[in-house]
Amino acid sequence: MRPILILLAIAQFAFADAPLAPALFQTTVEQGKNKTVQTWTFERKTNQVFQTRHDRIEIWTKTGPREIALEQVYRAEKLIIEFNQGELNAAGHTNGWNAFNQLVNTNLFARLGQQSPKRVLGHNALRFKGEVDGAEWVIHWIPDLSLPALIERKDKSGRMRTELKKLNTTPEVLNLSGFERLDYADLGDMEYHPGVKKLLSKGAIHAHRH
Repeated sequence: MRPILILLAIAQFAFADAPLAPALFQTTVEQGKNKTVQTWTFERKTNQVFQTRHDRIEIWTKTGPREIALEQVYRAEKLIIEFNQGELNAAGHTNGWNAFNQLVNTNLFARLGQQSPKRVLGHNALRFKGEVDGAEWVIHWIPDLSLPALIERKDKSGRMRTELKKLNTTPEVLNLSGFERLDYADLGDMEYHPGVKKLLSKGAIHAHRH
């Protein structure tokens, strides 16, 4: 193993589950002539990760050694949609906990070339670049935060770029009193539920009929 990857593994063990105040990210997706830009925040607590976007909050929770649960909180509809591990697997979320609490599968680093480090928002960042399985990757990684400063992926379908913009933003006060909880598996039988109907019409969720 390359020396820098040994140090990286040590840093990950020490900081991967360390609490992190909300960090502001910006994600740009380009596919053909279409381009979308979205800002969002990432917050890490013990065995829990919060991703806050304009239309929803995603709460990822480590419920066991190999089990993860997801709660999607929709503020306007006052709904919480719950996903268990089996439903997440069916949706393609199979990378394991580290891909959620660190935003990137760090096993990828060993398959990329290393470049000289750089400073990002007052922290040292390791830089990786290369091609894996037909996709070109650029990743800047902050070991002492276990957090990416940049993730860029480009392939024949388009380009995705996620960049860290700010650290230590003000956390949102989350009050879920009065919210209705629904199991994702039940949504296919609830197309007439006002909140579910609205989310389905916007394409925010995809229900499976029984």
